[in-house]
Amino acid sequence: MKLNFLLAILLGSLTLHAAVIYQQDFEASSSLPTGFSGAGAIETTGGLSAFGLGNNHLRNAGTSATQLSLSGLAAHSTIKVTFDLVLWDSVDAFSDVLRYSVGSIISETFIGNYGSSFFNGPGTLISDPFTAFAVPNYGQNPGFRDQARRVVFSFLHSDPSVNITWAYTNSQGGTDESFGIDNVLVETNAEENSAIPEPATIALTGIALAALAFRKRR
Repeated sequence: MKLNFLLAILLGSLTLHAAVIYQQDFEASSSLPTGFSGAGAIETTGGLSAFGLGNNHLRNAGTSATQLSLSGLAAHSTIKVTFDLVLWDSVDAFSDVLRYSVGSIISETFIGNYGSSFFNGPGTLISDPFTAFAVPNYGQNPGFRDQARRVVFSFLHSDPSVNITWAYTNSQGGTDESFGIDNVLVETNAEENSAIPEPATIALTGIALAALAFRKRR
C-alpha cells in the first residue's frame, strides 16, 4: 500500500496542468490593452462591479468584431477561454446573436434580456435575476434591464498563434443594446508547462516501478 502511494505521488509530478497564457480585466488603462483590436472601448461596468467585474470592461456597441490576437504559444493541443459577458439593455432573446469564434470554429448563440425567463443566453448568470422590465439595471440606458454571465469556450488548437473574436452582428447598437466582455482568461492544456523531472525524480520513479513489478511477481 505504501509503495503504491509513493508511486502515485511520483507519477503525479509528471501530470500536465493548465497554463494561463493571457489574462485581462481592463482595469489598467482607458485604451484597448495589448492584444486587443477592432471595435469596442473601455467603459464602466456600473453596478455590475458588485459581481466581480471590476470597475471597467470592454463594451462593444456596434456590429463590428472585437478581436484578441495572441502569438508565440508553446506546444499545446487545446485552448479554453473564460470570460464574463455583459448584455446591456434591450438584447432580444431568440433573435439577437452573439458569435465568438476562432478561425473556422464558431460558437453561435442566441442571447437575450427579453423573452422567456429561462433563456437568457450563453453561460451562467452571475448578476441578479430579472424581476421587472427594467430591473435589475446596472447602467447605460436606465429604461432596460441588464445582466452579466460567465462563459467558458473550449476547442482543439495547436497553432502557435490564435485570434479570438466576439461579434454581435445584428445589434441595433448605441444605447438600445450592446454587449461587453471582462475578466478574459485564456488557458492551454499546458504541455509547455509540464515540468521536466529532475534526474533524482526520474531515478526514484524507476525504483518505485521496479519495486512494484517485483512485488507483483512475488
